[in-house]
Amino acid sequence: MEISNRKLLSRGVVAIGLVVAVSGVPGEGVAGERPDLSPVTWGAEANPLTEQKISTADKQFALQDELLGKARKFRSEEKFKEAVELYEQIMESLNGLEGSLADTRRETFGRELAETRRAWADNLIARAYSAMSDKRYNDALAFATEIRTVDPALQAKAEAMIEEFQKKRRNAEVQRDVSLETAAPSHASDKAKISLLLREAQVFYDNNKFDEARNRAEQVFLIDPYDVDAIALLNKIYRQLYSYGLARHEADTAGMVAYSDWSWAEPVFSATLSQGPSDSIQKQASNQGVYAKMERIVFPTIAFDDADIMAVIRFLNNRSKTFDPDKEGVNIATGMNSKTIEQLGRVTMNFTRIPMSEVLRYICQDTGLKYRIDGDNVFIGPEVDEMQVRNFQIRGDLISSITDGADAAGDGMDMGGGPMGGAPAGAAGGGGGAGAELGVAGAATDAKTFLTDASAGQVRKRVTEAALKKYFGDRGVMFFDGSSISYDKRSGRLSVKNTPENLRRLDELIRQLDAIEKPLIMVEIKGIEVSEEDLQELGFDWSMSAIGSVKTDASGNMVSGWLFGQGGGQSNPATRTVREGITGVNTALIDGWNFFPSLFGNVHPFGSDVPLNISLTINALSRNTRTETLAAPKVMTSNDRMASVRMVKSYQFPEDWDAYEIEDDDGNYTITAPVPSFGDETDIGIIFDVTPKVNADNYTITLEVNPTVTNYIGRDEYNIQVKGILTEYVRATDPSTGAFTGGTTLKQTKTTDRFNVWKPIISRRNVKVNVNVYDGETIILGGMIDATTTTRTDKWPILGDLPLVGRFFQSQSENITRNNLLLFVTTRLVGNDGVPIRRNRALGAPDFNR
Repeated sequence: MEISNRKLLSRGVVAIGLVVAVSGVPGEGVAGERPDLSPVTWGAEANPLTEQKISTADKQFALQDELLGKARKFRSEEKFKEAVELYEQIMESLNGLEGSLADTRRETFGRELAETRRAWADNLIARAYSAMSDKRYNDALAFATEIRTVDPALQAKAEAMIEEFQKKRRNAEVQRDVSLETAAPSHASDKAKISLLLREAQVFYDNNKFDEARNRAEQVFLIDPYDVDAIALLNKIYRQLYSYGLARHEADTAGMVAYSDWSWAEPVFSATLSQGPSDSIQKQASNQGVYAKMERIVFPTIAFDDADIMAVIRFLNNRSKTFDPDKEGVNIATGMNSKTIEQLGRVTMNFTRIPMSEVLRYICQDTGLKYRIDGDNVFIGPEVDEMQVRNFQIRGDLISSITDGADAAGDGMDMGGGPMGGAPAGAAGGGGGAGAELGVAGAATDAKTFLTDASAGQVRKRVTEAALKKYFGDRGVMFFDGSSISYDKRSGRLSVKNTPENLRRLDELIRQLDAIEKPLIMVEIKGIEVSEEDLQELGFDWSMSAIGSVKTDASGNMVSGWLFGQGGGQSNPATRTVREGITGVNTALIDGWNFFPSLFGNVHPFGSDVPLNISLTINALSRNTRTETLAAPKVMTSNDRMASVRMVKSYQFPEDWDAYEIEDDDGNYTITAPVPSFGDETDIGIIFDVTPKVNADNYTITLEVNPTVTNYIGRDEYNIQVKGILTEYVRATDPSTGAFTGGTTLKQTKTTDRFNVWKPIISRRNVKVNVNVYDGETIILGGMIDATTTTRTDKWPILGDLPLVGRFFQSQSENITRNNLLLFVTTRLVGNDGVPIRRNRALGAPDFNR
């Protein structure tokens, strides 16, 4: 189409006799395909324009050709926006030109502009669908929106694309909102962790490292407690551990048997001793390191029965190497002679799973010996100076509390004081394990600046040795002669010289004080109330009655005639109480069986003139009832503050009754019934008051427990009868005929009004206990038992005492009711963050290394 237009344009120019001068500026890239629209030179005879207009048109044509080349280049590079801007600039420059050439150029450039816009729109369509396939919905919508401005002819298509893209974006948003990644963001990472842990567990399992494999598999349960692969792998691991455990048990048993045999064999010494140098490297251990080693050496069993002290020391020296993880053991030395050894007491003890340090401590307590750690050795003897020096890291606010509670004018050392007397500067603390040096980090400086204002200036407040000894002595750490304690403010450390036992106590105390400053106490009460009822009844009720006659019983009720028995035509009152008041059902196995009519029919054995009948009722019941009421409330309280747990129901019972009143209103008497007056509500149930107090050691708790159990038993009733004579005038009648005789007569009638007043019967069981418990331990409060036994025996005189057959003339019942209340009280120290200070593991329950 473009080639034909160019040919027509050339022929038109030749036909009108125009002399065309080609400037030779073709378009770049596609110049051979574009029409030659170079500037022209008009002949003087055919061009009416002036030379100035011709020159101006030539310049504009040349500028248009230059812009045209750039536009075509941008279009070939798919820079459609720049190309369209250049085309629009060219079209704008053609607006002021006239002539056929300008019209031709305007038509050609307009067509190229439209083609460029269409190519731009096609490019945007392709980019929009490409972005849509990549799920870049916002970019796709932007491209589709741009199509409307680029090519208005594609307006409808662009709208359809926008609607399609919006639908797909909404669908994608819905899918994203309900996807697993959104609902459980950590699902992918959890799966990755589980996969890694299972691979590690499998590797350890394949290499027979079953403990490590079990640890990895159990860690999976912290992420997914129901992971099937972890359960299957743990099953395999436990089976392997069980098999190896059996083998280890056999090996340990054989080892113990062999040791028992060889321990009685005399040793055989070598004839020659090696004098060669030892190549072993000796470790230099501090006192603290030796104590830590004794903590690591754990004896499975220790059993001495009236053993000699030297035999015990030899046993510890030998067995410490066996159970030492480093296989080095601890050397215990003694300088005691035989006379001193004979004066010492014998050793008798039996322990399981006990560290060597505890064994040594118990031996010293039992025999009165002392021990001291010096270098790599432990010296034990009666005259050994057991005082050791050790440093403890301590909080500044704890020192502040000691200072505030002490007398600032007392003797003491400056808080910035140096080493304690008798100990070299920088001496390491001996004994007592790892110590509290690993306590609160950054406590080297105090939280408070102990300064007081004085007339002479600022004087530093001093922590006295007496104040420190009193503070820690009140909490179980004893300071004997030769012991001392001081505080160094610069390092935030306590320097203590004391026995190993007191150093150990001080270590535990400082650790507890670091863990909690103002403890809270959580009290958990588990109440179990068990109610049991055992009811047994077997009775034979006989009665003899006269058939057809009517008599009145003791209560004034009309019944069928009876001569004797346990009640003809009525139930035994005692039996009725058991049958109706307790069970609520009829317990009669045989109810009112007529003896003679059943055997003889209408024949009267005593004659027709003596219509007697004997009836039999057999009552039988056996019932056991057990009721358990469980409650487990928890309450949190502060130190030395009472906490109350009330598991009750509140009722209002009458406390008093107003007296009845009789009002006389001109011969009309009105009786006002007694009205009850109610007071405060009465709580029926369990009220548990507990006051916990944390002792100075921050481990034991003094509990003042006061549980009260209140039960509603029944009513204490009292019937009030108001008896009187009602006097009134009535019309007179003839007594014989009943006819009215005229006039009136005085009539008196006896009347009785009954009122029932009652008060509740309340039972209370109260226990007040004051007991010391350890943190996390449970105490059981019992003994609040209420047992009632009701026994009834009814029998016929003489007949009921006959052997064998006498039981058929007796009615016996027994009702046993027991109520027992057990209270399990657990107290735990809780930090200010709500986490228990000490963690108690449930025995037998896996903790999965939490």
